[in-house]
Formats: sequence, C-alpha cells, structure tokens
Amino acid sequence: MNEIVPSDAVKAIQDSVRTDLIHIDGEEYTTRPVFSPPTESLPETLIVHTLNGLVQFLARENRPGIELIHVKNPGQVYVYGAIEGRNQKRPCYLAAEMFGSKSFPFDSWQDQEMFVICAQTSFVASNERAKLLAFAGNIIDEAVSNQADDGVSQKVSTRKGVSLVGAEKAPNPIRLQPYRTFPEVDQPASDYVFRLRKKDGVEMALFKTADNRWELEAINSIKDYLEMMFAAGGIAGIPIIS
Repeated sequence: MNEIVPSDAVKAIQDSVRTDLIHIDGEEYTTRPVFSPPTESLPETLIVHTLNGLVQFLARENRPGIELIHVKNPGQVYVYGAIEGRNQKRPCYLAAEMFGSKSFPFDSWQDQEMFVICAQTSFVASNERAKLLAFAGNIIDEAVSNQADDGVSQKVSTRKGVSLVGAEKAPNPIRLQPYRTFPEVDQPASDYVFRLRKKDGVEMALFKTADNRWELEAINSIKDYLEMMFAAGGIAGIPIIS
C-alpha cells in the first residue's frame, strides 16, 4: 500500500494547528497561542471622600469577603476582598480618596498680597502661621533691597503701627501644617524655608525641605483613627495595613 504524502498546503495546515509542549526552568509552555478565557468581571469600586464614609460602609455592610484595608498614602485608602477566581484578582470594594485641597504653591515666588492669601487658606491656623502672616503682611517694600542675609535668616524692615518702623528677622525655618490628608485626622507639620527678594516689588516664597516623614505620620494617623472608629462601632476582624 502506497503511503499518502500530504501536499504542501495540507502540511502547512497541519503545522499551523500543531501544538508542542516545551519545558523551560521547570515551567511548561506551548509553541503556539492557546485560547484564553475572558477576564472575570470584578465589582465596581465605590468611591467616597472621607474616612467616615469608609467606616459607615463597613458598619452597614455584611462585609462578605472583605479581607483587608490598605492605607496606600495620606490621601488614599482601599477596602479589598480576598483573592478569588481563575484570574486570581483581588476585588476592591471601596476607595476613600481625599478631595483635592488647595495646595500652597511651594518653591515659587509670589507677590506680597498673594503670598498672604495663600498662606491663610493653605495652612492650619497655628502660632507659627500667625507669626508668618504678621511678618509677611508688614514688610516695607523699600527695605527689602537693604536686607541683611546670612544664608539662613533675613533681616528686613517692618511696620509697627502707623509710622513706627523696626528691623526684624524673618521666621526661618518655619513649621507649618498644610492641608494634605483627610480632615478627620491631624494635619502633619513640616519645616519650610522662608525667603524674600526684591524684584518689581516684594516677593516671597516657601521652599520645601527633603524631609518626607510627614507622609508616614499621616498614614499612621489614618490607621490609628480607623482602628479607634472600628472599636467604637464594633467592626472587628479586618486588618489594616500600610
């Protein structure tokens, strides 16, 4: 009996559907793509903008499958379920994301009036903020060009009443509390460098330092607040990680 030799076209079809298994570093692979089932759908993430909203969600829900809470950063907290399904995805049931607060324009020069306005609206009221505002609001334009500057502090003339003028050192460095985490927790403080210069008029700026410990402080404050609220509301058994 004669062996039937497939034509080139038939052989090409046979080769195109042929699948071989190969092993590399203990893993098994195919020599051609195979069908992948569609990705399993996950529940839609509910968005809230306060930590109290997160607490209310957990207090009212039966919380089936909720496995952990992740404090990702000072402005984002997520509620996750357990890893499940063939795709091994972890559903995110709720995200608490802080509303974008008005941020102070650090590291940039501003005229005297705009600096005072931004400082009033961007920082928590404190003795240090009051000291900065009192100094910035009373600087005499003509005196800034004759400032004494030792690289750390600057001495300029400021008004003291209607006509009295005196020389004062700029508060520097100054410790302030910008609005940069959820309102339910204390806003962490940081040190800033306050500088002045004379251009078209008096210009002022606050410069950030490289100290980012405030982020860790804010994350720990969020975690402590949630643990306190969970204990008060009888919410137990959900770990909080950061």
